[in-house]
Amino acid sequence: MNSYSIPNEPRFAPLRLEAEHYLKPAGFVPGERRDARLHIAVAAGNGAAEGYSIERTNQRLTIRADGPRGAAHGFHHALRLLGFGFSFFADATPKQPVLRWPAADDTLRVQPAFATRGLLPWGNLLNSINVWNFEDYARYLLTLGRWGGNFVWFHNYDFEPLAAFRDAEGKWSYGKPYPNSFNPPCGGVPGIRVGKFPHGTARHFPDARRGVWGARHAFARDSIAAAQTEFRRRVAFACRLPARRHESGASLEGGLPRAGGPA
Repeated sequence: MNSYSIPNEPRFAPLRLEAEHYLKPAGFVPGERRDARLHIAVAAGNGAAEGYSIERTNQRLTIRADGPRGAAHGFHHALRLLGFGFSFFADATPKQPVLRWPAADDTLRVQPAFATRGLLPWGNLLNSINVWNFEDYARYLLTLGRWGGNFVWFHNYDFEPLAAFRDAEGKWSYGKPYPNSFNPPCGGVPGIRVGKFPHGTARHFPDARRGVWGARHAFARDSIAAAQTEFRRRVAFACRLPARRHESGASLEGGLPRAGGPA
């Protein structure tokens, strides 16, 4: 049996959800067990620094950090040392975690070389953020944090819905709804419905509506307002992540989405 312990404080609630998400399926139980073959412990102060250390004592791993952000990065690093893997579409959970220690001594110290670490996912393509749903954004943000990132910049053109604003009469100005498979951007062939996709690929687009595929909010009565509302939801979700840049003390609503195919 394996076990883990994370401080029972509100600021560590997102990290406790991460631990349950990954460690419970691998046979770990919360709380320190004397008979545990492997134990993972997290200890952190109240600071905001993102550096951390991982100490190995026999089969006990202790993550020490200045605050919750560093603790989250150290926790996910410890998982990688045990054979766990993270990606945007699927996670790897070892049947039997095995520690692969990379250092000569028993303490591994990590200090990020850059204060800002992240990605810029580009839009205006039908395999891009234009057709993502909230679950896709949530999985993307979670995976980015699990690899030590703390920044993401979602590109948006001035003709897309996040740039739209209402005029004095309440009508939308400037931005337009996101395109879809029937009215595609950037070189796509217009007028092709999902059922006409070649080689049976239509079966991979279960959210198609009336033969048209896109983000769910694109089918709302006011798709611009729906897109902006969803973006606010994404920002709120990002602010509750274990490795977020801004401390809010709030926990994730509804737990962590399981990895899988595009939502």
